[in-house]
Amino acid sequence: MRIAFIQDSGMNESAALLVLSSVLKLEGHLPRLFIENDERDLFGSLGRFDPGLIVIAIDIGGHYWGLTLASKIAGCVKAPLVVVGTYPTLDIEAVLARPEFRLVIPGECDVALPALASVLSSGQGDFENVPGLHWRVDGGAWCRNPLPPYLQDIESLPAPDVSLFEPYPYLLELGVRRFVSGRGCPNKCSYCYNNELSRGTRSLGQYVRRKSAPGFVEEIATSLARYPARHVHMGDDLFTHDAGWLRQFAGRYRRDVGVPFTCNATPMSLTEETVSLLSEAGCHGVAVGIESGDETLRERILDRPACDDVLRAGCERVRKAKILLASFNMIGMPGETFCQALSTVRLNKELGVQVPRINFTIPLRGTRLTQRAMEEGYLTREELAGIEQEVASGRFKMRPCFRSPDATRLERLFRVFQLSVVLGLAESQVCRLVCSGLATSVVPFRSLMLLLEKRFFGVPWLAGMRMFLHAGHPLGRTKNFNNFIP
Repeated sequence: MRIAFIQDSGMNESAALLVLSSVLKLEGHLPRLFIENDERDLFGSLGRFDPGLIVIAIDIGGHYWGLTLASKIAGCVKAPLVVVGTYPTLDIEAVLARPEFRLVIPGECDVALPALASVLSSGQGDFENVPGLHWRVDGGAWCRNPLPPYLQDIESLPAPDVSLFEPYPYLLELGVRRFVSGRGCPNKCSYCYNNELSRGTRSLGQYVRRKSAPGFVEEIATSLARYPARHVHMGDDLFTHDAGWLRQFAGRYRRDVGVPFTCNATPMSLTEETVSLLSEAGCHGVAVGIESGDETLRERILDRPACDDVLRAGCERVRKAKILLASFNMIGMPGETFCQALSTVRLNKELGVQVPRINFTIPLRGTRLTQRAMEEGYLTREELAGIEQEVASGRFKMRPCFRSPDATRLERLFRVFQLSVVLGLAESQVCRLVCSGLATSVVPFRSLMLLLEKRFFGVPWLAGMRMFLHAGHPLGRTKNFNNFIP
């Protein structure tokens, strides 16, 4: 059976989608990826491919795009459409309420999607044997199969099918490849849906799972032998939480792969041993979750209880190892003042961050942070829906999402945040910059962001420009990355 995967842009790569493609190929099916932004006539391309099943992943934050396109496909294309992704996983009732949808798979799809394809290709329509499938019967009622247990031995899955990108050469020419060693995240951050998933699916088994270090290195080496890259990014939410695993990884990766890589870490995980192992493996850069320069906000609002001393120690070890230090930061969280946001600039400068990343705190439906913000009057349901629609359509105006008397100054600080950290400006200089004309322009900020990300990932100029022309600016990303839900 021909199976069409659809995503909005090349910026929103899904590691889960590549694995699903491999699983389906083992079952004798023919998957093909269609990127809407790169198709002059998506429906014409789908018609020529003549799929027996269309799969569209709808993400939290990108669901307005996904729901709109899925509705058009359901009404115009004869092939059955199945909806997957984080949105139907976390807000299944909203999806089931739409009459145009007939097939929905929440959660992981490694078992369910191949089973659905087999049922459809056989023509028997025996949906009762498709684990986790929700399907609409005549009359409009939904039947719901229980979710299957989490696959614990994820190393038993086939390697990601990178050939899925071949119709869009710019994705391979970028020279940066993304690999994922595990599933799930051990952190409990209030602003992320990973925590809600882990709490809501405890009956399905262990949420955090990981491939063996030798198996993961072999996967990377085999993939790069066919699709070479200059740089590898370890896309795990947290790559450094297990020192024993890193001990097995470091020497093997240096010997069998040897390509510079970047990864994500928490300050607590950056021990002397961990940083030494990263250096031994050939790590080029580490992105650390700082989020806020205010300890109280980190602990009370974000559920990130890392004290400043722990941050300082971990980041100093990274710098001493001559590993590029990047940071994740957010401003405009519920109740945050301008002075508290200014402390985030100060802490990044103090820690010696070379690639500061900044974003506004975006409310994701279903998370504790969003629920608390609505309870305390910082956000209404109508405002949340408006923000989601802007994000999904690529029209989100960079601004605080939660009500704040400091909204204007926070918006201006956002635009000069990276410049202030990179130049090491004093707080008085930052405040003057906030009041300047530069803070009212978005162009310098967007340009600096591209340059910093180019440095972190080692992207060549020409390949980076091609990626930008096809996929747009990274700020246009709608996918909230989840490594096992497409």
